[in-house]
Amino acid sequence: LMYKIYLILLFILANVLFSNLNADESSKQASSIQWLESREYDLLCYQIYQSAQKNLIALHSDKNFSSMLEQGSVSELKSAIVVDIDETILLNLAMRKELLEEKKDFTLQIWKKHIELKSAVPINGSLEYLLFASKYNIKVIYISNRYKDSEDKTFILLQELGYPISSKDDILLQDEREDWSRNKSSRRKFIANRYRVIQMFGDNLRDFTETNEQAIKNKNKFGHSWFLLPNPIYGNWLNNK
Repeated sequence: LMYKIYLILLFILANVLFSNLNADESSKQASSIQWLESREYDLLCYQIYQSAQKNLIALHSDKNFSSMLEQGSVSELKSAIVVDIDETILLNLAMRKELLEEKKDFTLQIWKKHIELKSAVPINGSLEYLLFASKYNIKVIYISNRYKDSEDKTFILLQELGYPISSKDDILLQDEREDWSRNKSSRRKFIANRYRVIQMFGDNLRDFTETNEQAIKNKNKFGHSWFLLPNPIYGNWLNNK
């Protein structure tokens, strides 16, 4: 009898702890989403893109400059900007609010549904900045870890929102080629052979380098030719990686 009572108490305790953990996680997600809807977030993103625009033309004019670590000789290459998509130029707030309100976990099915719905919206400052760059004949290349089967919808959405893009070839998605994994280094190398990359944008250090150590070693690039957007929802930082 005592053993059964012990098991029942253990079961109750486990459920209480699990419920508290879920409540704590929901609270964190709610706070993150609330911040993403704030004027502070909106204007911080605008500030980042405005800062990038200030020295863009100078970097474009310097034919020997490149911001990409994978890059070699660049003097004969056309200038380009490399941007991540999600939480860098597009905000997926509608999907995150659905997950929170309906108490769902992130799944590939939900993610693909929102790509189909084209629910993402422009992050403040990103569209104006990229349109400014395109006026100076600076190529914009989009690297994303969206899956290759989302290329058509991603291309259409970027066009509908007014981003400078003329071909689906300007979007480099994971698994689009055999060696294009979640690690973006192989795609950066692909670009490095074709363009002189003068500025890069992302919401994760892996959008710039392969490791945190490389990012720290090249910290002088941030705010000059590398620009990091805030993302309190997800990223390698959750695992301290």
